[in-house]
Amino acid sequence: MARLWNDQNPNNIDGKTPDINKECTKYDECSTYLQTHRLTLAFEVITPFILGDHGSIPKRSFLILLAVADRTRQTFYTTHELISLAHRFRLPHNDYWIFTSHNGAEKVFEFYDDVREIGTADIVVKG
Repeated sequence: MARLWNDQNPNNIDGKTPDINKECTKYDECSTYLQTHRLTLAFEVITPFILGDHGSIPKRSFLILLAVADRTRQTFYTTHELISLAHRFRLPHNDYWIFTSHNGAEKVFEFYDDVREIGTADIVVKG
């Protein structure tokens, strides 16, 4: 995850060597925060190697932050707390949606099921 903490050159576009000292400092800052606050992070590993196909195959492996356990409060972080922590330390995370009504959420998921899930499965899986 060191490339996440290299602000001057996040994707190594110009071919310059990343600032290892800055990356180590950010890593240490994140690690110290996690230890001080007794937090445990859970990630999903996304990889182009065969571990089960969830859709698009990435060009390189990466992590997605899924959960944060707070061992002091003996609870898991809420979605808002998880996103705040992820943004603070530039950790990759899943997106989340906020709906104003239950009906709105149902319509979006019905649309997604019709267009994406079932549509994709119909093309790929001969049933």
